[in-house]
Amino acid sequence: MAPTLLSGHIVQMRPLAVSEVERPSNRGLIVALRHPLRSQAIYLKRVIGLPNEHVALAGGKVEVDGRTVEEPYLRGNVETLSKGANQWFTDADEVFVLGDNRGDSEDSRMFGPVPVELIVGQAWFRYIPPALLK
Repeated sequence: MAPTLLSGHIVQMRPLAVSEVERPSNRGLIVALRHPLRSQAIYLKRVIGLPNEHVALAGGKVEVDGRTVEEPYLRGNVETLSKGANQWFTDADEVFVLGDNRGDSEDSRMFGPVPVELIVGQAWFRYIPPALLK
């Protein structure tokens, strides 16, 4: 999730109800989710596509239902590319997630939309230990 979250940062999570994930105002939330193919692995990713949406990658940008998603948390001229598919449709019980480190992130571009039941919480607070501030 670099540059937003770096190695050594401590993240406090809070439970997140399925109904909260589906709110349009929650696009961009950082969530903890069980990996859809390896249930023991927990990933931190950002919610980009909500249920019943069309997500597409075009010109290095992310579009949801034909509108470019503003992503102020990405630094610089980051392009969002995919080695495979470049568009997805989320079902009524799915979200599309991406990591902020788009060049090195295992996310919905690889494993597709994620069932909301795999989301276990929301990043609520980030603590940066003083030793990392040097």
